[in-house]
Amino acid sequence: MKKTIIYLSIILLSSLAVWAFAKRSNQINEAANKDLPEVVMYKNPQCTCCDRWANYLRKQGFPVSVNISDEMISIKETNNVPLNLASCHTAFIDDYIVEGHVPAEDINKMLKDRPEAVGIAAPGMPAASPGMDIDTDDTYEVRLFDKEGNSSLFATH
Repeated sequence: MKKTIIYLSIILLSSLAVWAFAKRSNQINEAANKDLPEVVMYKNPQCTCCDRWANYLRKQGFPVSVNISDEMISIKETNNVPLNLASCHTAFIDDYIVEGHVPAEDINKMLKDRPEAVGIAAPGMPAASPGMDIDTDDTYEVRLFDKEGNSSLFATH
């Protein structure tokens, strides 16, 4: 009987410690999310890789909202995304556009450095990019672009 009470006490205390740790971890994650700006993403209804990219960003701490649109070309044209840099989704973060499967590290660099630009893009749908997640040795570029459609290399992955 005494052994049973001791075992139950140990289980109860262990469960309490795990609960307290999990609660503290959630508070830390919520605080980190408040430091990052919201990502507002637009995608067509059929695209699932866009949803994977949004989930990837959420895991990196970004709050992400997803908007479904059948007007993706219009969204890109209206917001000065050069067609040669276009991808399957367009996201708005602070005063910038993030076109396509751009890694979080590049978004963070852009937000930190604040370059004079419309945004950054991972043109097309690079196989190894976040959300595409195809295991390949292929490299891809992330390009910085301005409202005139000029672009320059921002990062290589």
